[in-house]
Amino acid sequence: PTEDTTVGAVFARKRIPLTIRRVGAGTVISRPSGVSCGRICAVSLPPGDVVLIARPSSGGHFAGWRGACRGSKPICRLELERTAIVATASFVRSQVRN
Repeated sequence: PTEDTTVGAVFARKRIPLTIRRVGAGTVISRPSGVSCGRICAVSLPPGDVVLIARPSSGGHFAGWRGACRGSKPICRLELERTAIVATASFVRSQVRN
């Protein structure tokens, strides 16, 4: 046929699954925003860099990261690329000294 035809396309921007687990009393937020976690949260973010920030609750401190994030600093920088990412933030109660 020689008729005009209209074709449409929808392009979805890929999102990367990010799961954050929390052990102990604290929370994890992100920059850019999109993460604000309690015990476990699962979000999907666009590819790119994300900074996770571990914040202990009152009377506690940040003990360290496991999984995609490593170390004892409360800030973790990740590059979201192709695969799902899992990170665990651990918090402990501060010792009270008499």
